[in-house]
Amino acid sequence: MFQRTRTKGRTRRAVWSLLLALGLDLPLVQAYAADTELHFITHEFPPLNFSRNGEVTGLAADVMRELQRRTDTQDSFEVVPFARGYMTATSMPNVVFFFVARSPDRERLFQWVGPIANVSTSFYVSQNATVKIDSMDDARHAPSIFVHHGSHPDQLLRQLGFSNIRQANSTFDAIRMLLLPGNENDIALMTDIIVPDMLERLKLPSDALRAVYPVDKLQAYIAFSKGTPAAVVANFQRALDDIKRDGSFAAIHAKWLPHEKPPGLNPDASRAGR
Repeated sequence: MFQRTRTKGRTRRAVWSLLLALGLDLPLVQAYAADTELHFITHEFPPLNFSRNGEVTGLAADVMRELQRRTDTQDSFEVVPFARGYMTATSMPNVVFFFVARSPDRERLFQWVGPIANVSTSFYVSQNATVKIDSMDDARHAPSIFVHHGSHPDQLLRQLGFSNIRQANSTFDAIRMLLLPGNENDIALMTDIIVPDMLERLKLPSDALRAVYPVDKLQAYIAFSKGTPAAVVANFQRALDDIKRDGSFAAIHAKWLPHEKPPGLNPDASRAGR
């Protein structure tokens, strides 16, 4: 049996959100959050999670709903910008943030449940660009590299000391900036899985951008904040393992990423709260 972790309803969630919005001192907010149940937050990143007709949907959202059902923690999702969600999940207890690419620099910041998807990043150029990017050094000499603010591509380039980064509010905006007249020699670093959907939303052909240099391959996880009880995290990891074993996860994955191979069981359960 799973340990039950019930929410305390809309009132507590509303107060928790209000405390954040008011910008009150972090210790006060933490003291309140420590006495509450889990808060599920996500961000716009199709096809893993995105808003449609007022509902949050996508691969990660479907997986999370099934995990909630199996752990008896049904609750609504709050959609926030990635940078805000990341800050909340790294500074407050009892927060479930999905999804987050698991990278070495983030390893100690969260308790990890997953993996739920394979994600890779590449440098992109516009269809008619003549700039050549065959290495990371080539990218350092590009006039600008557009990235989604706070994302893994943004953090990676800053860690590597790139000085030509131009941050956008979303991957959607990064693509629009890259395709502006006069930016033909600029590039963008983006997660490959999101690009087709972004081009479709912009009503652009699928070849409007070209991937020119792969950078890394990671996996998407559900990130539980450090203040979340380890037993709760372990329940969710066990539930995820169960839906992988019984085929439920494969069915969800095939619905959203029919041409991608789903990730298997957690290769390092000891680091994922089990």
